[in-house]
Amino acid sequence: MLQNIPQNIQQDAAHFKAPEFNEVPYDDTGFLELKSHKIISNITEIDGQYIMYVRVGNNIRASNVTRLVDAQENMIIIFIILLIIFSVATYLISLLFVKSSLRNINKLVEYVQDLDIHTLDKEIPLSGPDDDEIRIIGATLQETLTTIKEQTDSLRDFVTHASHELKTPLMSLSAVIDAGEKT
Repeated sequence: MLQNIPQNIQQDAAHFKAPEFNEVPYDDTGFLELKSHKIISNITEIDGQYIMYVRVGNNIRASNVTRLVDAQENMIIIFIILLIIFSVATYLISLLFVKSSLRNINKLVEYVQDLDIHTLDKEIPLSGPDDDEIRIIGATLQETLTTIKEQTDSLRDFVTHASHELKTPLMSLSAVIDAGEKT
């Protein structure tokens, strides 16, 4: 058995100190029992090949584990690639969600920036579900602007009527004063 294992591994295994383990020997239930044996395990690279050796007492077993090490390296690379892909996908989905969420806010800001006394009856261009907070704010703003428009129109009508009502008596007084001055 030892002749198949490279000499440097045999030497490493012979000089390596390891803790002692007390385990139970095989019985009919399948448990293993080793009594006070030193167990050494190591993986070393020899000529591009990864060799794993295990020393239990004076016995050494070796196995070529290059495929397993390569598989682990490939899994790490795949994990990193998937991590990057999912990170980019999460960013793009978040960006899409935020832009769609801010669409109504941007419409509301545009409407308020263009607002003046002559455009109070213009409809606020909001869309979405009825329980959307921005839509609720827009509807409340629309009701407030409608009330302001009605009050402005009422005040304008009052001023027009008051002006007309005051103009007639003032014209009569003005005519009497002009007639009195001429006489």
